[in-house]
Amino acid sequence: YIELRSEKVRNIIGQIPPRIIRSGISIIFLVICILLFGTYVFEYPYIVKSQIIITEENNNLSGIIKIPANEICKLKSGQEVIINFDNILNMNNGLLVSKIDSISTIIKFENEEAFGYARIKINDTLITNKGYQIKFTNEITGNAQIITEKISFFDRIIRPIKQLLLKEN
Repeated sequence: YIELRSEKVRNIIGQIPPRIIRSGISIIFLVICILLFGTYVFEYPYIVKSQIIITEENNNLSGIIKIPANEICKLKSGQEVIINFDNILNMNNGLLVSKIDSISTIIKFENEEAFGYARIKINDTLITNKGYQIKFTNEITGNAQIITEKISFFDRIIRPIKQLLLKEN
């Protein structure tokens, strides 16, 4: 067995300078703090996606949104609804925007799934947010996105933990 380096050289090579360690730990800590701050400050909309059927009743257009029962408690009258249609993919003509008019308090069971319903009123001309007019026939089906609230990613993680802790007490 032949030693290629002296003990002093091995000690110098084996040591990491303390300044590099301190600055590396500080940078990692700073990056983690910035990420946590970002998750707390920046909010994004929480959206409930569902199906909508637009019909005509008494010369007025209205839409009925079928909402999963576990999501219905998040809805309130006046929340914004964005509507796009199944047969118009990537609709460059724009989207219909409306608001929730009323929410049913009755939950219905269909094929082992529970649903509630919300109703929206739509302007009679069916004009999109980009000014295009959609011609109404008997019934139009589409997809609805209901913006319920804006919530930060931090709150999105912490809320279920809080609820679990409160249930146990």
